[in-house]
Amino acid sequence: MKRYVKLFEEFSLVLENRNEHPYGCSMVFLRYPELFKIQDAINPDDLHDNGFEDEPHVTLLYGIHDGGEHDELSKEKLAEIIDISKPTLDEAVILKGVSAFENDEYDVLKFDAESPALREANKKLSDFPNSNSFPDYKPHVTIAYLKSGKAKDYIEKFKDIKDIEVSPEKIVYSRPNGTRMEEYPVDESWELHEKSLSEMDSYLDNLYTNINEVNLVDIIAKIKGVFTAAKNIKDKAAKAIKKTQEKAKDAKETQAKMKEKEGKTKDADQAKVYAERTKEEQAKLAMLQAKQKYEETKAAVADAKTAVANAKMKKASKAGK
Repeated sequence: MKRYVKLFEEFSLVLENRNEHPYGCSMVFLRYPELFKIQDAINPDDLHDNGFEDEPHVTLLYGIHDGGEHDELSKEKLAEIIDISKPTLDEAVILKGVSAFENDEYDVLKFDAESPALREANKKLSDFPNSNSFPDYKPHVTIAYLKSGKAKDYIEKFKDIKDIEVSPEKIVYSRPNGTRMEEYPVDESWELHEKSLSEMDSYLDNLYTNINEVNLVDIIAKIKGVFTAAKNIKDKAAKAIKKTQEKAKDAKETQAKMKEKEGKTKDADQAKVYAERTKEEQAKLAMLQAKQKYEETKAAVADAKTAVANAKMKKASKAGK
């Protein structure tokens, strides 16, 4: 229970301070829910105030000049940043092992990450005006921020976790004003959405068993309802696509009959174009509906996290009295 409350407290803190970074940052987010299991093995008393990292990612470049004391980047330049970052979606990232950045204030417990695409993207992004203060690029995935001197214990504890192949999920460019630009793989499929829903569904089940407050259980139940709705949208979309494929097949057969019996090749071509257009439009509509449900789910999860943080504060207040 302590681990989940701490996670949500840190997530809420990140939301409150998200607008406070002065530079742009390009990142590739990873599909690695096992990170939460690793974090479960960390004693909350060893955490620095920055806490856990709840969004597994590799930073491609931080420090890009984009607003604040610098001119905001144009739409063309923003698109260029996304295009440079995109190739990282095509290569798996290898988490080599657990190590740390250490300083007097805190330790950063991390996985060392590798893929040629990461280094290539960093090299090209570095051509943009930036204030990056680290000359040597060391791609990594942050696990947690620990009190100074604590990292060595966990490096030993996690020494057998290494050479893990992780799939990229999306590109995120975070602007200084707090807005985000996101880019998913071009071949993003229903299977990806279904897997993401399944992972989050499992995570919510874990939360459900670790939280006793009735109001939070109700909130989580509502979120699970949203996931169920999203899955239903996915199923409906799959049926819609299948139906359009059947219509396309019927249109193709009609085309053959028209060509054989009447020789109306022009009409047959029109039937083919209509079938293909119908298929494409139905698929686009289905993807749009799924994306809307996915956004509703993210908003519901954010509400649940805020509720958990508020419940923790309320408990602490009562305990103080």
